[in-house]
Amino acid sequence: MRRSVPLLLVALLLLSGCAPGRRAPAALENRADWRELSVDRPLPARAWLRGRADVLWIYVEGDGNAYSMRTRPSLDPTPHTPAALILALKDDSPAVAYAGRPCQYGPDEPCVAADWTTGRFSERVLAAENGLVDRLKTAAGARKVVLVGFSGGGAVAALLAARRSDVAGLVTVCGVLDHELWTRLHGVTPLSGSLNPADAAPRLGGVPQVHFSGGEDRIAPPELAASFARRLPPDAPCTLITVPGLAHDPHGCPPIRGFSERLNDEFLPAFP
Repeated sequence: MRRSVPLLLVALLLLSGCAPGRRAPAALENRADWRELSVDRPLPARAWLRGRADVLWIYVEGDGNAYSMRTRPSLDPTPHTPAALILALKDDSPAVAYAGRPCQYGPDEPCVAADWTTGRFSERVLAAENGLVDRLKTAAGARKVVLVGFSGGGAVAALLAARRSDVAGLVTVCGVLDHELWTRLHGVTPLSGSLNPADAAPRLGGVPQVHFSGGEDRIAPPELAASFARRLPPDAPCTLITVPGLAHDPHGCPPIRGFSERLNDEFLPAFP
């Protein structure tokens, strides 16, 4: 006889916002050149690292599967398509890391649904991701990091860059760099439990940065990067690039390191 899932277990999963654990991204299975690292507190977060070098390029994942329906949080925020990993695998730098967001790839206590919905950029989310960056940097033997974020990962990357002193560069791709403007544009619930990267922009005047937007991106349109850039100090080393024809899709984004002559000429030489 087929047994149903106990109602108590279902209730506990719904209350915690968590689902059974997930494996590593399929693209990294059986890849001996990538090794896994993780942190447990204040939230669990997992990352994968390849190589060692003085400068480590860290690709921060987007919001993943935050909602199963427009107003219903998912039980597991693990991305169906790991956008930042797609970008990381194109990078041939000596040391590259792919950083999942807290509670992705196997959410567990103390995760709750707010950690990937209204509080996706909260203090405890950032503390966990910051600890993950520390672990990656140590494991890679790096002195500096370049933070690359896709979509909501761009917000996390910018917020982390504003609180760290070892960030050699900040790159965002289709980044949610002003979530107050973003929720207004889409008419969705404000991220009331989250810090806004636009508010951190005044502290990023000394960080070389490039923000890529898609000319066809309806999810994170170029207005978000422009709003963020207006909050930077006037002399900030910042470049905004709108890529014609690019939607909210990492498959259409060329490798960051070789994105264009403009990137290579104006951005990379600024790194120490």
